[in-house]
Amino acid sequence: MLKLTYDEHGWGTRPRITLLPVPLMTHIIQHYNEHGIRTTAHISSETRALEAIFAGIDTLAHPIIQGPVSDNFVRLMKAKQIPEASTLTVGENYSRLAEHPEFLDQPLYRDTIEPDEIAHLQTSESAKQKENRWAWWMKVMTPVAQDNVKKINAGGGIMALGTDTSEGPAVHRELELITSGGVPPLDAIRIATLNSAIFLGRERDLGSIEDGKIADLVLLEANPLDDINNAKRIVMVVKNGEIIDRGKLDLPVNRRGSHSNSHSN
Repeated sequence: MLKLTYDEHGWGTRPRITLLPVPLMTHIIQHYNEHGIRTTAHISSETRALEAIFAGIDTLAHPIIQGPVSDNFVRLMKAKQIPEASTLTVGENYSRLAEHPEFLDQPLYRDTIEPDEIAHLQTSESAKQKENRWAWWMKVMTPVAQDNVKKINAGGGIMALGTDTSEGPAVHRELELITSGGVPPLDAIRIATLNSAIFLGRERDLGSIEDGKIADLVLLEANPLDDINNAKRIVMVVKNGEIIDRGKLDLPVNRRGSHSNSHSN
């Protein structure tokens, strides 16, 4: 199917995947669930989220961003206990890159992202985003999404940390956005750990420190309840009971021959 669409390249006809009809979505969810596979739906509005929920979806891949969630939706998320990924970072990153590309000078980014990639992001990509209407729309809508994350968490729903990107620093930015949106730091840590395991259907194995669970641990030198940025002050990482030698990881910080604790905001 061809649809007349508008994007950063202007008006044009380009192939687009249309929304799944609800009966078809229901059938797909049932098929995969019968084969032991969990499902998730890409949504951004309350209407589409409701369709997916009542079709039997297991998780929601994004928060509601197109407007404030209703009280009924908050109650529904508590009743259904369907995990929803936070993914605040991916939208906020457009305008952040346009307005404040210097955030990439923080140690956390310099230690983990290749220098040529940082140079590209701070120059040509930053200039591109300054002209991107989508970037400014997302700047307006990100606080709406932050408030919706806060409402669902406070109302007893399950928010799980997700970034929609593959860069490690995005997790810490997500924590910053979650807490700056009004979620208490302790709740934010649960969102990033146990709730994320629930999202994956792995809470029996992961997400909390309990007897019988896989020994995945991050040890910090400062309390993240005092400042969520203390989550960056990592002393040790334990994966499946084994201490990770961070000096052996293929990262820019190691090629420079020194480690740094990334404390920046």
